[in-house]
Amino acid sequence: MAQRIFLKFGIDVGWESGESEKLPFLRNEPVRLTPAWEGSNLPNDTLNLKGIAMDLTPPKDRWYLIYLTLILHGLGTLTAWNMFITATDYFDKYKLANAPNLSQRYLTYVGWASQMPNLLFSWFNVFVKIGGNLTTRIVWSLIMEVMVFVVTVMLAMVDSTEWTVIFFWITICTVFVLNAFNAVFQNSVYGVAARLPPQYTGAVVLGSNICGTLVTLLKWLSDTFTSSRRTSAIYYFIAGMFVLLICFDTYFALPLNRFYRYHETLQERTMRVNPALAATNQNTSPAKQRTPYGTIFKQAWIQLYNIFIIFFPNPKWLWVFTTIRIAFIPVFLVCNYLPDERTLPVLVRADWLYWLLAALLGWSSGHGSSLGMMYVSGTVAPENASTAGMIGGAMLVTGIVSGITFSGTFRDVVSLKVWSTL
Repeated sequence: MAQRIFLKFGIDVGWESGESEKLPFLRNEPVRLTPAWEGSNLPNDTLNLKGIAMDLTPPKDRWYLIYLTLILHGLGTLTAWNMFITATDYFDKYKLANAPNLSQRYLTYVGWASQMPNLLFSWFNVFVKIGGNLTTRIVWSLIMEVMVFVVTVMLAMVDSTEWTVIFFWITICTVFVLNAFNAVFQNSVYGVAARLPPQYTGAVVLGSNICGTLVTLLKWLSDTFTSSRRTSAIYYFIAGMFVLLICFDTYFALPLNRFYRYHETLQERTMRVNPALAATNQNTSPAKQRTPYGTIFKQAWIQLYNIFIIFFPNPKWLWVFTTIRIAFIPVFLVCNYLPDERTLPVLVRADWLYWLLAALLGWSSGHGSSLGMMYVSGTVAPENASTAGMIGGAMLVTGIVSGITFSGTFRDVVSLKVWSTL
């Protein structure tokens, strides 16, 4: 019956006789490819895979296409931030070389211009429904990010020696705008991943964790093959723009994948068969439906705390693991931090011990944040999984901003006069 329904509309999903093992994508020549499956020219019943028995063995993620795609999108979520903090030589020694007062403050201004809009728009994206679906947010945020990178490349091409101050503030403004849209993109990607099994949220986190390494490699390649800082910067920022364009292109292909479409449809069916949600759908128009943010926070607060505090394999005890990491703060303060200014005694003098502590810090951060993001969508009702994933992304950014803000006090702590009297 299901096969006849799909053949009627020109779609052969191939879920019988093992055909799903042949190709990971739906063969749907008559369907118009648009930025989202919702925008195709098929009836709603066909879009919802009506007539398909959802208790059948779910299709596999052939060739790990969806997993790799989400790793790529994880790379895209931090590309903008890493591109600007890695290109310090370009700004300090080239564009801002004749304005040392600005070059010394570059990283500070870029840090605030990056993280404040990231924080504000991450939470804005959770509570404000832009266009009613994640597709609108992802597509338009990526378009705007690419446009900002175009402006950045153009600024690298021109000689700004006579207007260094203006160039500096234009750069800070572009960083602000870039990260505002990137916050929406990052938050929405976590919402998309929350529809899939937990390890796919981990794929996004994995991509964001290796983004710094990729950007550093791009910077090294651009510096190696060009002798001019100007030319190197142009290639460098174009490479970053290319990463975002790949994210833009691969997002369009997600709804054509059997595995992705199966899990998206499974979530839609769960929402339809949920009695409470069904009553809401009957009594309330879609525009007036309210997301139960209070319920989501109540059900997922432990994992949200874990995500916040990060920047045990068991979700019940993960908060213990993340809280213990606070001990890294006093341990690093007794390392040889600010040797010329500190009055606090140095207790950790061995370089190998410092490297070991740094490795443990990095491992625990990546491991804990990945598990927290993977668990958070599973702690709430299936219909709220996407919202919980977006809140998790917002909490991740909140933790980063809190860490940046709080870390500014450490210089004063290790330099207190009281330590010299002990």
